Amino acid sequence: MTAFMDPTFTQALREQLIARVHTSTARRRRKSWRIAGALAGVAMAGSAAAAVATNPRPQPGTDQVRVLRAGEQIEGSGPTTIDLGRPPADATHIELTFTCLDAATYTFQDGSALICDREQLQRPISTERQAIAITSGTRTLSVETIQGARWRLTADYSNRRRTPYATNAAGDTYGASSDGHEDPELVAVMATNGKSGYAYFTDLNLPLPTSPAEAQTQQEENRGKRRVIPVYTSDGTTVIGQFVMD
Repeated sequence: MTAFMDPTFTQALREQLIARVHTSTARRRRKSWRIAGALAGVAMAGSAAAAVATNPRPQPGTDQVRVLRAGEQIEGSGPTTIDLGRPPADATHIELTFTCLDAATYTFQDGSALICDREQLQRPISTERQAIAITSGTRTLSVETIQGARWRLTADYSNRRRTPYATNAAGDTYGASSDGHEDPELVAVMATNGKSGYAYFTDLNLPLPTSPAEAQTQQEENRGKRRVIPVYTSDGTTVIGQFVMD
């Protein structure tokens, strides 16, 4: 597939890149890699790591989750709106556990979506979890999909509180990075050997280009290359594995 850009769009893109370079000292660049603790599966999007049970010792930087009211399992089909009842006073989220029973796209009220294909339905586990933020007065959960598409879900009211990053003896912060928050010096990742650890933010991210020409050169130089990054314990010195970026 070949992508084409018209001259107006190209110029706007170049201007945005230059503006991004000029403001890089005020706001650190967001990552393009997956962190440990993210939701399993790639179809559900738009939330931090979800949990359906109380999580007493979360990864620094993730949410402390306290379930306030557990919901019953509901089965249905097609688009629907479910009344969950009045939320507890300190509820902040709906903890959604959703299983698709037919191949279809299922969209929820926060804009996140689950796309289930026939191959996914054949897997032993086709359940996804999602945390949906609620606003004042929210007591319903909406599911948008095609007529006849079957699904199963449970929806619990919870209170979520983001935990602060921890700091090691060297003074480096560590924890799970999330959108909308400053990154820690050591970011939680999963090593290729299956061990959970941390990689330095500066190792995960290439230097920010200073011009469109440098950005293009950087992209061409790194196309097709695999970067092997050391994974440490929280002390930032003890190596326990590797993290590979294509």
